[in-house]
Amino acid sequence: MKTNEEQINEEQISDKSSELLTITEVCERLHIAEKNTVYSYIQNGELAAFKIGGNGAKGSRNHWRVRVKDLDTFIMRIGVGSKQTESQ
Repeated sequence: MKTNEEQINEEQISDKSSELLTITEVCERLHIAEKNTVYSYIQNGELAAFKIGGNGAKGSRNHWRVRVKDLDTFIMRIGVGSKQTESQ
């Protein structure tokens, strides 16, 4: 049986993993200055993201969002790939 502390910790992790980030926040976490780099990752299917907002009317804008868990997965995949490359 789980203690209350274990249940609370799992809930906090779950809440954080479903948190949404803007492209600017993704850039900050990846330590990159160019938003276009993040957009490229999204367009190439390397980083999962989705659009919110906008109603299709001219001038209305959609805004990209990335789930923390998807960014974490991306970082782990890139980190693993770069370590393999360094060791070869």
